Amino acid sequence: MDVSSTTEDALSPLGAVRSTRAGDIPDALAKRYYVDRRGGSGLGFYTDARIETPSFRDRGRSLVASRTDPKSIRDMAAVARHRGWTTIMVTGAKEFRREAWLAGQASGIEVRGYKPTERDLQDLERRRSRSARRDEPRQEASDRSATLKEV
Repeated sequence: MDVSSTTEDALSPLGAVRSTRAGDIPDALAKRYYVDRRGGSGLGFYTDARIETPSFRDRGRSLVASRTDPKSIRDMAAVARHRGWTTIMVTGAKEFRREAWLAGQASGIEVRGYKPTERDLQDLERRRSRSARRDEPRQEASDRSATLKEV
C-alpha cells in the first residue's frame, strides 16, 4: 500500500489500544521535551524552549511529525509503544514512512503503510544488533546484582 506524500507525516494506531490520551508519554520523554498547545491542534513537543515548530504533535489518536527527523520519529514510536499500540499505520512522505517503519519494527510494533526494501531490512537488522549490544552490559550488571542478592 503506497500512501500519498500529500498527507501528513503521521502514525496512528490500528485496532484496540491501551491509550489514545494526548500527553500519555514515557517519563524519559517528558523530561526531554517542552510541551504546550500553541501553534496547532494537539500537544506540541519541542526540543528547545525557543523554537516555534514542534518536533511532533500528539493528537491522541495520531502522532504527527513536523519534519523527518529520525530521533523525533523514534520518540514517536516510543510513545506508541508506551500507549500499547501494537499495530500502527504510517502516512506521509516516503522518508518519514521509512524511518517510522524502522523505528516501529525496532520497538516491536507492526507497521503498515510502508513496504521495506532489502536495504531497509538490512538496516533494521543492524539497528537491532546495536540495540542488543547496548542492552548486554545492563543485563550482565542485572545478573550480577541478582547473584549478589541470592548469596
